[in-house]
Amino acid sequence: MLSLVSIIAAHATPPMLDSEQIRSALFMETVTLPSAGEFFTAVDKQFQPNWSQLVNPAVPVTTPHREHLALQLGVLLADGFVAIEAQDGQASKNNSRDVLNLAKKLNVSQNVLARGKNISDLADKGDWRTLREELDAMQNDIRLSMQEQNDYDLLVFLMIGSWIRQMEIASNLLIKNPIPDATELLVQPAILNHLLERLEGLPEKTRANALPRTFLTRLEAMKAHMTKDSYAPLDDASVRDIAATMTALLHTAAEPPPKP
Repeated sequence: MLSLVSIIAAHATPPMLDSEQIRSALFMETVTLPSAGEFFTAVDKQFQPNWSQLVNPAVPVTTPHREHLALQLGVLLADGFVAIEAQDGQASKNNSRDVLNLAKKLNVSQNVLARGKNISDLADKGDWRTLREELDAMQNDIRLSMQEQNDYDLLVFLMIGSWIRQMEIASNLLIKNPIPDATELLVQPAILNHLLERLEGLPEKTRANALPRTFLTRLEAMKAHMTKDSYAPLDDASVRDIAATMTALLHTAAEPPPKP
């Protein structure tokens, strides 16, 4: 009987987590970023922009660095929602193709292959509501695949890529059409701090590379615009600084990484 109790107790006690597993678990608990689809719905209510002019036809550059690929994948996922807002079926299909190509390179395509076919069919039908749901599901599948493979570093860059594209669109719309109340779209201190914490928590070897250093430096500078003591709208200078920073980061994402 004592032996049986000992065996049961041994199986009932959860194994100790190492530092990497603890970091991963904490990461999963704090991933609460809204999707690009949700953000662009808020943008549409404020500006009713011409989404067709915001469709980005760019194709990701070839790079051997997985973090850079994940960054580009995040940008592409955000652009997928732009194509849906524009109700551009061909752009949606092209975007889905590019997403799948990058997902294959990152070994996270197994769960999203069928969704690529669904997106193409829905784009042909012009079923934009269901297409939005399918793209949301594709994005979640990619995130889950990264988590299952313990690729939490890639997940950091995936989220950053999507976020900077969202912020770049909103800030540039504000420059063209200043709406004081709409500047609240750019004040996202919780998300910014979350992303900075994830960058700072990257393994030292990864953090020493040029790409994460660039993003850490430029995003850290955004704290000054997103930490406010009142509900006063952002001033024009702050909006322009955010736009310039996000545009510069998108250029970094779209360019081949510098040789070490």
